[in-house]
Amino acid sequence: MKKFLTIIPLVILLCFTFGCQQGEEVAEEPLETNQNADEAAIRETMKKSFEGLNKHDIETHLSTLIEDYETWSGKPGLEAREKRLTEVWRQHKNVQYNVVEEISINFISPHVAIYRARVEITGGVKKDGTPMPSDELQGAWILTIKGGKWLIAAWFTRPIEE
Repeated sequence: MKKFLTIIPLVILLCFTFGCQQGEEVAEEPLETNQNADEAAIRETMKKSFEGLNKHDIETHLSTLIEDYETWSGKPGLEAREKRLTEVWRQHKNVQYNVVEEISINFISPHVAIYRARVEITGGVKKDGTPMPSDELQGAWILTIKGGKWLIAAWFTRPIEE
């Protein structure tokens, strides 16, 4: 009897953890999506994000991100995006980010997709003010639907080695 009484709280905890409360209804996601429309919306979000970066317009760029986005760029932790971009733009007044090749858009679910592309960065300068050579990155951006719009939830970029 004692063993049985110690198992009951565990069973209740598991039920609450995995959502099997009595009478709970689970809303199903629609299985079908308009892939062409979603791909076009994802491309528009990415275009707007890069336009914000290229115009040094932080509000436009941030409007394409969810609030708790993540970035993996070889630096640990979540970057303070606005502060970081302000610093970058102060030093690199003519920096531009251009998609040179869209590699793919893959849907993980109807509401989550991965956008993969090669991006060229130009207009950077060294600390002494001399121009830096252009740099090419390969990246993956994870987008999700929030408030009816495709927004960037996370991204990873890495330099393309020659």
